[in-house]
Amino acid sequence: MAFVNTGLSNGGRTAHFRIWYDPALPSGLTLARGLQSTCESDYQDMATWFGMQLHDLPIYVHIGNLSGGASWSDNSSSSPTVTIKPVGSGPVTLTQIRYLLVSEVTEIFMSAQDHGWFAGHDEGSKGEGLSRFLGLQFLLGNGLATITPPGFGVTATWLNSPRPNYVDNNPDDNAPDVVNGCTTLFLFYLHDQLGYSINQIIAAGADTLGGVYRNLTGRSDGSSAFSSLVNSHYPRGDAYNPAAETVFPVPTLTTVFSPGTVTTGYTGTGRVVIDRPALVDVPIEVISDDPGLLTTQAVVAIPAGELSAEFTVTSTAQPGPFAPKTVGLRARYAGKILTTTVQIVPPPLRSLVVTPSTVPAGSGSEPP
Repeated sequence: MAFVNTGLSNGGRTAHFRIWYDPALPSGLTLARGLQSTCESDYQDMATWFGMQLHDLPIYVHIGNLSGGASWSDNSSSSPTVTIKPVGSGPVTLTQIRYLLVSEVTEIFMSAQDHGWFAGHDEGSKGEGLSRFLGLQFLLGNGLATITPPGFGVTATWLNSPRPNYVDNNPDDNAPDVVNGCTTLFLFYLHDQLGYSINQIIAAGADTLGGVYRNLTGRSDGSSAFSSLVNSHYPRGDAYNPAAETVFPVPTLTTVFSPGTVTTGYTGTGRVVIDRPALVDVPIEVISDDPGLLTTQAVVAIPAGELSAEFTVTSTAQPGPFAPKTVGLRARYAGKILTTTVQIVPPPLRSLVVTPSTVPAGSGSEPP
């Protein structure tokens, strides 16, 4: 494959980069020009996060007619080279190429910083998680997108697995798999749930993500705190697919609305409410205190993006006469229980209406 800089101003040179592209890539020149015009501002975002400048420059960028994401190599006798492989199921966009460049160059920053994020000859799983986390933060911070480009999400792989612990160890793994689903989601936990800034997280580098957590909080319960929170709000066994990679901050159950009065043999509708829009479908248990008289949906899911969902209750038909009865109803989520009541009433009595018959005159039916 031959990379060229044909048609690029200044031969594809910028202060920190040298841009080349594969002419076989559709719109390759246009994409390379777009990257040349944006890469320096994107570099400054990364330099601000890491609080430093790179010295092993320039960085050579090859935009290929390839699939697979991106990679980089560092030959000690030359500058780093980033190879972008953006081809997928849809058209290649400049936003996607910028995202991939940031994801790789942040790893070059990790290596240059030498502050615990880079392990041996590569970034390891914790550094891979950081690069994926920072790629999405770059998109969010620049208003380019609210989710990762299609095909680059990883946190669902861990959420939908037995959820092993990769917080307290750092496998040499940079694949889009369960390992990096865990490490990436844990970094969103530090940022979105615990409120630490990007700069604070990077500055807290350690041998493991558990060490990063300890440097930030002074505690050693990073894995257990993270897993307990996730498991209580997003129980194992359900399928989760967070569009924006994060499931944090977790929602809190705030209200359960009663169906009110329900006639025996009929149904009613209630509603459960959380305090923030769900990032994935949120399962709320609904429990009747008298299931022989009032049955409910076992679980009602609040859909992603919503604050509430309706649930249905059904009152079992009762033989008459039946006196009204109050049944307790509980909504339970992440250890919090809210209660309400439903009034079960008999059907209304039907009045018997007698209509007098009309007798024709002279029929002989009148009394004498």
